[in-house]
Amino acid sequence: MLQSHLRLAALVAGVLVGGVLISFVFRLVAIGYLFLSGVPVMDEWQCSKGQAPAVNSIGGRNCFPEGATLPAEYTWDSLGNRPFSCDGRRGWTVIYRNQETDCLRDGIEMPDGWSR
Repeated sequence: MLQSHLRLAALVAGVLVGGVLISFVFRLVAIGYLFLSGVPVMDEWQCSKGQAPAVNSIGGRNCFPEGATLPAEYTWDSLGNRPFSCDGRRGWTVIYRNQETDCLRDGIEMPDGWSR
């Protein structure tokens, strides 16, 4: 009787360890795929979907619905809605202005004062 309980316990432990191992390997493969495919794990953008950033004369930023009429003191940000980080992201280029870096979507004209 004791041997059958020990066998059952060993079987249950083996199944649990195997399940944990399979889960770990699956997660590792998924993270590797995301890394190699250029898909960021954290996807943080300047504004929410359907919004675009605007700046005011003193450098303040705010997000407004795309195509909305802006308050008088705001103008649309020439870089548009973009991710906070474009390192390793397909379709985006890191651009520079003085000590500042930002992202520019491929195919969009470079705004004045910025360089690649």
